[in-house]
Amino acid sequence: MAETMFVATEFRVESRSRRTTAEDADALWGGRRIPRNQVRHETAEQRSDCRIDGDALAQRVNQAIESLLAKGLTIVSVTPVISGRHEVQTSLLPTDVAGYGFSYTEGVLIVAI
Repeated sequence: MAETMFVATEFRVESRSRRTTAEDADALWGGRRIPRNQVRHETAEQRSDCRIDGDALAQRVNQAIESLLAKGLTIVSVTPVISGRHEVQTSLLPTDVAGYGFSYTEGVLIVAI
């Protein structure tokens, strides 16, 4: 029996920001007193909308292949799944048109028998 597995990509983390929660910020700047080591911080990640994390994809594909091999299956194919985006901008004049388009690997299909 054949088994097909889809391994999705993750978009690359472009930046991380750390901020103090509002409640604990009040404590640091004149409010109730709490030790600095007990102040809570929130971390937010900004992910790209077009650049994938190739290292993470490679690790996830490797884990998927190892799990299929552990079941005694033979890998038949590994196929990328491609997605894309585009944008067209027009002005008031019909001759002024600009746009762009690009594609990225959305994931990988692995087929094993």
